[in-house]
Amino acid sequence: RLKSQLNEDYKTVNNLLKATVKGDGFWVGKSSLRSWRQLALEQLDEQDGDVDQSNGKMNGNTLNKGSAKSLCVRELCISENERRLVSKEAWSKLQQYFPKAPEFPSYRECCSQCKILEREGEENEALHKMIANEQKTSLPNLFQDKNRPCLSNWPEETDVLYIVSQFFVEEWRKFVRKPTRCSPVSSVGNSALLCPHGGLMFTFASMTKEDSKLIALIWPSEWQMIQKLFVVDHVIKITRSEVGDGDPSETQYISEPKLCPECREGLLCQQQRDLREYTQATIYVHKVVDNKKVMKDSAPELNVSSSETEEDKEEAKPDGEKDPDFNQIMHAFSVAPFDQNLSIDGKILSDDCATLGTLGVIPESVILLKADEPIADYAAMDDVMQGKDKLI
Repeated sequence: RLKSQLNEDYKTVNNLLKATVKGDGFWVGKSSLRSWRQLALEQLDEQDGDVDQSNGKMNGNTLNKGSAKSLCVRELCISENERRLVSKEAWSKLQQYFPKAPEFPSYRECCSQCKILEREGEENEALHKMIANEQKTSLPNLFQDKNRPCLSNWPEETDVLYIVSQFFVEEWRKFVRKPTRCSPVSSVGNSALLCPHGGLMFTFASMTKEDSKLIALIWPSEWQMIQKLFVVDHVIKITRSEVGDGDPSETQYISEPKLCPECREGLLCQQQRDLREYTQATIYVHKVVDNKKVMKDSAPELNVSSSETEEDKEEAKPDGEKDPDFNQIMHAFSVAPFDQNLSIDGKILSDDCATLGTLGVIPESVILLKADEPIADYAAMDDVMQGKDKLI
């Protein structure tokens, strides 16, 4: 009987919601309006013994839980997208099923604290947009990555270039592109490029090659602007100078602060260790025939770990059979494991007990494969086999 009455009330409420609310009404969460019938059914099933016999309705507060999006932790939320105004008649029907649900008449003011927070948020967004626009206008080429200086081709118009971390530049660009979603960048953070002793971690040569992705070069005019816009913890610069009396004179590039040799060497050792320690990496294999590399349309790859050795086995295998990863070579080139001669950078990979890392096999390495040639003279093969029998 209660469920039948609920179905009738559900139809009545839907019809009332279709009409435009005239005069005063009540705020209800939109999510609650979409699911209030299901919420009432759940109450009937869960609290069947708590039915009020006087009116046949439930004394629940489930609508309050379903209306959570229409409320803040204190009062009626400020976002009208999360709530809907319903007529007194519709609210009266809903209240019969959810008498403990909070009541919010149409004239009820929204949460004052939420209004303050919203206003502060809008002010912060406006401030961030203003800051981003100012910084973008002040450093247009740095933002667009245009007209950047290069150490390997030093620009003639200046003898000094400044350095910041590439991470700082990337984070700053993110903020300028989306100032309402990203936090402003306040500090340059050049300490990341220095060692604990305050020395530079990179040589001039490395900054033109492998370490160039870690730094960003800055023009003197841009540096003056950066000092105004950001907190600069450490100044890093490269100065070009001409020395000697010869013609032409020798060009020197001096960094401030100077390179820390000990920490630089430690960094290189750590980088080498990192290269030799991996769990999943791609290794390429090229087959050599008559001292010429054979390239397939899709070069065979091995997915290996640096800690694996050719001797590693999960179970006993016949003599000559190598690590399962290297059996991929057999399937790719039709070369049996015992006929494989592998090398890298001229070094033969013959130590079955060494790991790939200690053998110098790093990710993206190219291993050369040379297969043992079969014996074409069958008579000679018979002689070899007979000789072997005699030796045995």
